[in-house]
Amino acid sequence: MSVAAQRYNAAAQVASEVTAGVSINLPWLNRKKYRAEIAEAEHEVEAAQRALEAARGEALGLLHDQLAKIETLHHHEELVRASLIPTARQAVEVNRVAYESDKIPFADLIVVIREENEFQALLLGHETDYRIALAELDALVGRLAAAPGKLIPAKSSKKK
Repeated sequence: MSVAAQRYNAAAQVASEVTAGVSINLPWLNRKKYRAEIAEAEHEVEAAQRALEAARGEALGLLHDQLAKIETLHHHEELVRASLIPTARQAVEVNRVAYESDKIPFADLIVVIREENEFQALLLGHETDYRIALAELDALVGRLAAAPGKLIPAKSSKKK
């Protein structure tokens, strides 16, 4: 609804001319236009739903891959920690005793100590990769975990 008033410069009246009009939108008189708009909106909703499902599938794929990576890195870390490091320590002790009793040369003892150090470095590398993968997971899900070790417990690499 609209109302308009006009005043001419020479007129003594407050409003010389008053116009009033009413417009009514009757959608059933223009059904073709509205059906087309409804169909277009429905297509946009369907396209948005397809895009959402594609994004959801991509996100789930990334999450699955990251969790598999974390699991693998954690397994490697635990393998080095539980198997290789104790074996290397044991070899160092055996060779140390053998060297002290003059059964092996000093060079053999040094080789075994170097191997133990390499396993320690390997463990640190796996721990680092594991922590990086946890940080990537945090970035992927959009949060910072208060304690990333709570997801998959990681043990300290310090010697006892």
